Formats: sequence, C-alpha cells, structure tokens
Amino acid sequence: MPDGSGTHTVTVRSGEDLTGIDFGNWRPATIEGHKFRDRNVDELGTDEPGLPDWTITLNDATTTTTTDGGFRFTGLRPGTYTLSEQQQAQWRQTAPPGGSTTITLTSGPVLSNIEIGNVCLGHIDVRVPEGVTIRVD
Repeated sequence: MPDGSGTHTVTVRSGEDLTGIDFGNWRPATIEGHKFRDRNVDELGTDEPGLPDWTITLNDATTTTTTDGGFRFTGLRPGTYTLSEQQQAQWRQTAPPGGSTTITLTSGPVLSNIEIGNVCLGHIDVRVPEGVTIRVD
C-alpha cells in the first residue's frame, strides 16, 4: 500500500513475481488571469485597463490583483476549482457570466486566459447654489 511518501512497502519471497505496484506523478498547474475595468460593458478585457487591489478567490485560497490587474495561483493539483472575486461597493461584475467560473485542471498546464470584468456604477454629486431652483420632470 502506498504510504503517501511516494513509496510502496512490500514483502517479496524468493521465487515470487510481484505485479500491480503502480506509481503516479502529477505536475503542479497554474491559473492566471486579468481583472479589468469593463468600460464598454462588452465582457471582454481586450484594451481594457486592469484593476489593482481586488481579492480573487480560488476555492479557499485568495490573492490580490497586481497594478495591471493580473492575478496568479500556482502549485495547483489536478482537480476542479471555482474562481470568483470579492465584490466591491459601486461595482457590478460583467465577466464571467454568473459571477464565477469552474475550472478543471489536469497535470501541469498553465491556464492563462481567465478574465474577470467589472463596470463602475459610479454616482453624481450635484451642488445647487443658494437661490437656484432645479426642476426635475
């Protein structure tokens, strides 16, 4: 039986053939992407500025986007992961649809085309000088 250390401990007697001892290896995988300001609300990060200092979550791990909106998770085992962001006030997520994406990794790939977009909802401050009347219809 494997003991988790990458070894099998077996007892072999003289004249016996021992079969069925398998070793499996995997290479760590990487997920990286771009968090962007979706100025034209088209859900595509092409020619869109990155958003720094956003928290991106992959299952239970988190990272913060860099100054250009980049993020990266390394050393990942093969398996299925859910990637999402921590929402921020005054922003609405435009990509990926549904707010998160599920990623299935195999041994060793670098998955680098993940894009997470947001549009700023913004606000308007209006200052009305004293004595001025504003009519809203």
